[in-house]
Parts: sequence; C-alpha cells; structure tokens
Amino acid sequence: MAVRIYIVPRVGSGTATDLWRPKYIVDGIGTNLLSGPSAHVGYGLEPVYLVAADVTNAEHTALAANSDVTAVPANLDATLGANLATVQAKLEAFGIPSGWVTGAMTYRTVVKWVIRLFFISQRLNGMSNVGLLPQGVTLDSTISDLTQTQRDKLSAAAESLGADTSGVTGATTIRSRLKALADQLPSPAQILGLPL
Repeated sequence: MAVRIYIVPRVGSGTATDLWRPKYIVDGIGTNLLSGPSAHVGYGLEPVYLVAADVTNAEHTALAANSDVTAVPANLDATLGANLATVQAKLEAFGIPSGWVTGAMTYRTVVKWVIRLFFISQRLNGMSNVGLLPQGVTLDSTISDLTQTQRDKLSAAAESLGADTSGVTGATTIRSRLKALADQLPSPAQILGLPL
C-alpha cells in the first residue's frame, strides 16, 4: 500500500443520512470505502475534495480510471514540466485558480498551495455559510462583481486567518485575491497527515 493524493468530486446532499463526502472514498454514512485510512479536505461549499489515501495498487488503478478523478503522481517531488497545461486545466475544471502554477514547480508544492486555497474556502463557509464562488461569480470575476455583503464576508474570513486585506481593490480578480490570501498562510498540510 502507498499514500496517494487525489482530487475528486463531492457527492451527497449534506444531510445526516447522506453526508457530503469525497466520491469513491467515503460512503453516505461516513465509512471509508478503501482498505486503508484516508484523510480529506473539502473546498468549502465548492463540490470538490482533496484526498490523501493509503491505497493498494488495485484501488489506485480503480480510482484513477474514473474520468472525474485527478490522481496526483506518486512522486511528489517531480516537477510538472510538460504536464503544466494539463495540471492547470484540471485545477480550473474544479474551480481552483491555477495561473500561479509553473512547470518548474513540484507536485508537492502545488498540493500545498491547493490545501491553502481549500482552507480559505472552508473558513468562508464556516464563518458565513457561503461558497467561494456564489452563483454568477467565476474565478475571473472581480471583487467589485461581488455584492457588498459578499465582499464583507470574504474580508472577514481573510482577516480571521490573519491575512492583510489592505491591497484589495474592486478590480482585483477572485483568482488573484485567493492566491494573495494563500501566500499569507502557513502550510496546513501537516493537519491532514500528508507527506508534504
């Protein structure tokens, strides 16, 4: 068995009998579907999870075969190189900003930053019960495209994480704002028990 990292869709309705959960990893009542342990972090109210799971070769092959699963290579210290465009496209498909990703980065570095972005979204959800990308808002929307209430909630979440919000203007895009917030956070990877 080996610990592998995946990005998977969220399933479930969020009720006590049908929990939100990472697809293919946990069932509707919270039981791990894999033979080994797993840890996961959701992207707030956005329908995606990052998962670290101790899987057998057969489990990895079965998970990676699903078109809605992104499997991170086993060698986290390899650089993205020629895979840059593929990695960026997969992140963007999940609503995760990727313009900061470069071919010289390692997969380990990318995963660390994705976890930071997920924690920002979780904080926003936890404090305000709102999603990072409300209806009609995309990563390319600007801060001025948000309602005043949405701007206030995002600022409150950022400030609760100890982030400086002084440089934000109405022309700042959501994607650049998220990256600027993530730049200010320490790496939370150890919380998930990931080898990062």
